[in-house]
Amino acid sequence: MVYINVDENRSYKRYFFENDINGRYLIAAELTNDVNLQADYAMVRFSLESPYWMNNGNYYVLGTFNNYTTSTANQMTYDFDLQMYTCDIYLKQGFYNYLYGFVENGTDLIDFEQAEGNYFEAVNDYSLFCYLRDNMRFSDRLIGYKTFSSFQR
Repeated sequence: MVYINVDENRSYKRYFFENDINGRYLIAAELTNDVNLQADYAMVRFSLESPYWMNNGNYYVLGTFNNYTTSTANQMTYDFDLQMYTCDIYLKQGFYNYLYGFVENGTDLIDFEQAEGNYFEAVNDYSLFCYLRDNMRFSDRLIGYKTFSSFQR
């Protein structure tokens, strides 16, 4: 079991820039020739500090490593003794960006603001797709594509 640092709820904190890989993950291992074959797997414990249990929904560990989808595999459980949510996920050795998302009972909407906050200063990557609707062929054609970051140097 790999225990990473306990994460604090950041919804009430000021924005703090952290240089990261913008929500992605990277499989990596040292002293190997082929990380795809030689990187190890480990059970990783994610922990989110919370003085109270949310009985109207569930927290999930989300990122590109699981396509931001909620499932029992990444659903967190509340530990009343430790006053925190925990979740164990089997991951390949590497670097992972992740978020904690909250889903209220009876909905599919993921609320990141509950644990992560909402900051206009955050750096985001965007993809812009431009399509042309071709009524003669009954199809849409991609005619332009651009990726850019909200971070301006």
